[in-house]
Amino acid sequence: MKKIFTISVACALCTTLNAETIKVLTIQPSEEIPEMQAPYISIMGLTLSANGDYIGGVLEQGQGLFVADSRTGEVKYKLTPDGAELRNIDNNGLAIGVDDARGGLTYDFTTGAVTTIYAPEEYKYFLGEALTNDGSTLFGSCVGTGFATYAYYTNDGKDWKALPYPTDEQLGAFADQIRKESAVKQASGDGKVLLGNLGGFAIPTLWVMNDKGEYEVDFFPARFVKLTEEDRNDPTKPLYAISGMYGNLLSNNGRYVIMLGLDEDPDTGKGYGVPAIYDTVTKELKIFSEPQEIDDRGTGLYPTAIADDGTFIGTIGEPSTNSFGSFIWKAGEPQAELLITAFPEFGVVFGDSDYYGFNVPTGISADGSKILGYTFYSDDYYDESSPAFYRTYIIDCGEDNAVDAIETEGSVDAIYSIDGRSLNTLSKGINIVRQADGKVKKILKR
Repeated sequence: MKKIFTISVACALCTTLNAETIKVLTIQPSEEIPEMQAPYISIMGLTLSANGDYIGGVLEQGQGLFVADSRTGEVKYKLTPDGAELRNIDNNGLAIGVDDARGGLTYDFTTGAVTTIYAPEEYKYFLGEALTNDGSTLFGSCVGTGFATYAYYTNDGKDWKALPYPTDEQLGAFADQIRKESAVKQASGDGKVLLGNLGGFAIPTLWVMNDKGEYEVDFFPARFVKLTEEDRNDPTKPLYAISGMYGNLLSNNGRYVIMLGLDEDPDTGKGYGVPAIYDTVTKELKIFSEPQEIDDRGTGLYPTAIADDGTFIGTIGEPSTNSFGSFIWKAGEPQAELLITAFPEFGVVFGDSDYYGFNVPTGISADGSKILGYTFYSDDYYDESSPAFYRTYIIDCGEDNAVDAIETEGSVDAIYSIDGRSLNTLSKGINIVRQADGKVKKILKR
């Protein structure tokens, strides 16, 4: 039976220039779930809609699903004892995910309905991963024999279309190293750019829609990765490995993909993880290899989500096993900031959880104004008897932190400062951008 609850909100306004609000999601006790008693019901928010209005996630690490409206505080949930997870949610509250018992599913906030997505007859089931901002197109992978996966999409749940696989020439040295499998993980808001993986989810790739409305494979990691001995001295191949991670790694406008690259310390020869952003318009890869002051343990920065202007969030250290805090790296800034530094109220509400607990920011709205995450919280991390549980939060950064990203389709004709000076690139503050189509817009770079 469908239950409707409200979000219990812990709000406080920061007295600094950029005020933020922290909201904490909780579910009230229910006879339906007597073993879960507030405030110790674990809620893990995994996906935030592009407009920041809707949240999707899981209860108790897979015991149930929930969808929530961040504006009204309404939460809906459904128990799923076989395990389930929501992977993406659109601007109207339709979430897509997977149920271990029946495969792909959608969960509609408006109706409260959970609907199974059935794969074509030749496959076992469908893994729901992503959808467009309006929910009209669904993306994921169909599971075949030996649990091999193949990237597919559908507009109606009946007419299935397979995404192309790269040629051996495109894959380069990867061609002999991976199985011919694929999966879609993320989609831009309009569905024209897709992010996924090849060969058992190991190697990231892109599909980009051409003028004919057909998808073409793009972004070949072989262009940037030293796969052979001859590649070691090739300056055009700066990384030793590059991989996608589960998360919201494709910006909603389809412009940026944030991934994890493996660089090598020239002095020690030791590999270390660094964020890397691929620009789908310029076809360039930017590597964030500058040592970070916040990474005092040298564990590396692991990105989890990216906004339309290239601002990204993530964890210090691997999010699933060895996290030592969370960060935000604002577009154009040389250094990342701890979340508790960028948003002081986070520390007020969650205490030491950002460093001593297990804190994972999981989503950022397209304009960067809202950040979603979950943290393993305890009132006292040094007292084993103190209750510890997951808490989901959403940071409303305030309108001053919202950005308008340059649309991928419109090339930039000129950039000016607020006082009319001509600029070569976006500068910190407000920029006046004139696009090739004649449109003029203000871009705020933080």
